Formats: sequence, C-alpha cells, structure tokens
Amino acid sequence: MPTSLPHEITSISRQFTLKRDEIALPILQFVFRGDNKRHEYAKNGLAWPPLSIVTVCGMAGSGKTTLAATIAQSGKISQAFDTICFINLGDRLLSKGGVNNVHYSTYLECLRKICHQIGVSPNLFYDKNIFLPKDKSIKKAAKTIQAIEEAKFKMSKLMDGLKIFFVLDDVWCHEDVDLFNFGKDMRSSFCLFVTSRNLDESCSAQTLRVNIPLLSVEDSILFYIIESGLGSDKSLPTTENFDLASKIVQECGYLPLAIRIASRISRTRAYQKSSQSNFDLEHITKIIMNTGYQDHFSPPSSGNQTVMNILDRSFSVVTEADVSYAVKVCFGAMAAVFHRDGHIRPWIKRDVVEIFWTKMLDSFSNLKLFKPKLYQYRLGNTKDVMNILYTMGLINMRERKQRITARIETEVQIHHDLLWEYGKMVVIEFEKNRTDIHRNSMDARVSFSGGSCSNLENVSFQLHLLIIDCYQEKLDSITSIDDEDPYETCDTHVLLWLPHHLIQAKKVRGIFRFVVDENLP
Repeated sequence: MPTSLPHEITSISRQFTLKRDEIALPILQFVFRGDNKRHEYAKNGLAWPPLSIVTVCGMAGSGKTTLAATIAQSGKISQAFDTICFINLGDRLLSKGGVNNVHYSTYLECLRKICHQIGVSPNLFYDKNIFLPKDKSIKKAAKTIQAIEEAKFKMSKLMDGLKIFFVLDDVWCHEDVDLFNFGKDMRSSFCLFVTSRNLDESCSAQTLRVNIPLLSVEDSILFYIIESGLGSDKSLPTTENFDLASKIVQECGYLPLAIRIASRISRTRAYQKSSQSNFDLEHITKIIMNTGYQDHFSPPSSGNQTVMNILDRSFSVVTEADVSYAVKVCFGAMAAVFHRDGHIRPWIKRDVVEIFWTKMLDSFSNLKLFKPKLYQYRLGNTKDVMNILYTMGLINMRERKQRITARIETEVQIHHDLLWEYGKMVVIEFEKNRTDIHRNSMDARVSFSGGSCSNLENVSFQLHLLIIDCYQEKLDSITSIDDEDPYETCDTHVLLWLPHHLIQAKKVRGIFRFVVDENLP
C-alpha cells in the first residue's frame, strides 16, 4: 500500500466527490485486465498489473483530475501499487509561458518532483550545460532529444522494482505522454493515467481512451444539494430544495466545476439574507463565470478558479498571445452570430463559419494586425483555426447529408452552453477593447473586466452585416425574380439562417424581399 499520497490528490479527497462508477469501473477493469492469468504473467517473468496508459479527455471543469484522484485512492489501486505519483503539466507550461510542450528544463523539474514522490535523491536530474559554443540549432535539438531520453531511462531504472500508478494531469501535447511512459523500460508494474482537454486519437492494446461526459441530471442535483449544504447523500431534500437544485444545475450545464461554484455561492451571506426560493437564477451563469464574483463564495487562492478562468485556460494550448487572442475572437464571433433564442448551440455549416471568419479578419482593422502571426503559427487560413478549436475540444464536428443537394457536408457546433457564454463574453470584451483602442490608440487584450449589453449589440450588429455580405451572391439568387428554381442556387443553411441575420442586422428591406418573393417555395 502506498506510504503517502501527493498533496494534489489528498487535497481533492477532502472535498465531496461523486463516484462516477460508470466511468471508473471500466478503467479499473482495463488496468487490472488479465486478473485470471496472474500465474501465467509470473511464470513468464511479466509484471502484473500489466503496463497501461489510460487517457481521459474532456472539457475544462468536467472532473478529469477529480476522477484521476478518486481512482488513485481506490482500494484496488492502493493494494496493487506501491507508489502513486502526480505531475500537473499544464501549471508548469503556464509558468514557463510561450510553450505548449515539455522542454528539457521543464522535464528535469518534473523528474526531480517524481524523485521526491518515490523517495529517492533528485541529484541525477539537475540542469547541466549540454551544448558547445559552436553548436548549431540542429545539433542542439539532437543533443536535447538525447539528453531527455537519457534522463527518462535513468528515471525508469530508479522506478524499476516499484509498482507505480502515475497521474499525468492536464497534458496539452500528446507527444509529451511518451516522455513519462517509464513503464517501457521497467520490469515492474506501471500505469500512466493521463488527463487532457485535447482529443487523443492514439490507440493500442496497452491504451484506453475515455471521453468523460457531463454529469447526469440526478448526479448533478445530488452534487449541488450536498455541496450547498441543503442536504446530504443520506437524507432526502425538500421539494423546494429539489426544484431549486434542478434549475441551478440546468443553468450550470451539468458541468461539475460550475455546479461546485454555484453551490458555494448559495452558501454565502449575500444569499443567506434572502430565502432560497428567491435565488437569482437569471444571473447564476454570469455569477459563476465572472472573475469579479470570486470573493462572493470563498477567499481567492491558487486552487480556487472561476469557470471563466478555466475556460479561458483551454486556449492556452495556443501559446503565442496575439494568436490566442485572434482564435478566441473567432470562437466568440461564432457564438455571437450563430445562435437563436432557445437554441444557443445549433449545428452550422463549417464552410460558412470559415468564410465568415475570413471576412471578419479582413474587415476589422485591429484583427488585420494578427494575420501575419496566424500564418507564422501555422494557422494560415480559417480551416486551420477550426481544426485547432476541434482539437482543443471546444467545438463538435459531424458530417451530414443535405436534404436539398444530397451532398455530404461538415457541420460544427460549440461544445457546451458555458463555452457559448464564454464566447459571448469574448466578443463583448473585444468590442469594449476595440472602442478603447479607437479612443486611446492603445493595444488591448481579452481581460474579461466587464463590458455591457450595448457592447454585445454593437459588435453583433456588425458581425451580422459581415455574414450577410458572405451570403450576398446567394442572396441575389434567392431574391431574383428570374430564378425559376431557387433551391438549385441555395442550400438549407441559407434558407434557415439568412432571415435571422437580416433581422439582427436590421435589414428591413432585405427581410421584406425575402419573405414576399413569390418565387420562393
């Protein structure tokens, strides 16, 4: 049984956590596969449990780290493994700035921490100069790779003989996973448990990939009631508390982090002054996401982050600040333009969004400045921007046959309701900064300091004008009296969305022409 646990895991254990057995049990079954063949493993000189790599993917705040900590502390893991290690890569990469994968110095830093966790001296892993003055960049790269491989092999030998369960948290670049797969050079058991927001398509007999879902309605309500102090897992809530919890978890999009923050808000003195039934549901989403409300539920600390902080960190994979800003604005513009009342995350044609982004980057003077940097970052066109948003797990993607043209086309959708809220706040801040730049000729970044509905209305109006410009050729075809069959020159997307864009852009004449055109079916 492990003598001690990393403090990152013990700190999570102090909080109430849901078991989520529907995810944890299949993972444990994979880690302990071959249980009925232990004697064969031993006879052939093989370690049991066998080498395993488990990758859990999911959006920010979905409970990946909590799941990893819960499994690490489970009875089966404690009995089968001697030592549990924990490394958070995301925090280290953020502290370095400008990188999204592990460099040599960062790797050595991680190895020194691992040494403390397994109880050995870290003296083998202190920085040393591995370059000569005349070494060129290619030579330096080759030496760095060699030094990393040597350090990895040394760590494998230090671990050999111990049964290690290793949690590698918040991985941004999946190429880094192999740097911590020490089990390939070990004769004893090794399990690498990886959490990441990014998609991982790798697969082998030794790997298991799990996409962590949102909480169920029942688990969300239970989580809120216990965290907010309205009940416990052993007592039934009142009807009033149950109804309240149902509404709040729906507003939180069944995201664990959002529910935890909402439950803490409900315990503050500000809300204790009024009855629970008067809880301001209309503003709950704004409260749980806005950094300015952090003091309402607990003192600020490094481990206490708002939903806005967490969602914003999802873009940290794009390490160049200007490029990250441009990608955020593209994402926010998609959220601001392609939504309807009661349906904030519809499926939209991918090519329409990409054409719209191209028009936007060419039209706003303060965004034109970022285009050369997008090229330098290998995001030379908006297809690349869409691909990286998909890789980061911020949008969903599917292929669908069009009813009119019968063509197979790709559609995209913002991944979660709170991500839509995040995108809306991005464009509010973008418009606010754009106004500040115009007045003061000063640069600005997305700082989420506020903004107003007027900011959103103003920028949305301009963005809807841009998308109408993108449709202009199809608009002419649709509203042309000479067009015998408008369905041959337009698709379902235009017919569904053009009236909406015209209304939002206050194009009254265009709306009238579209509605009364007798040639339209």
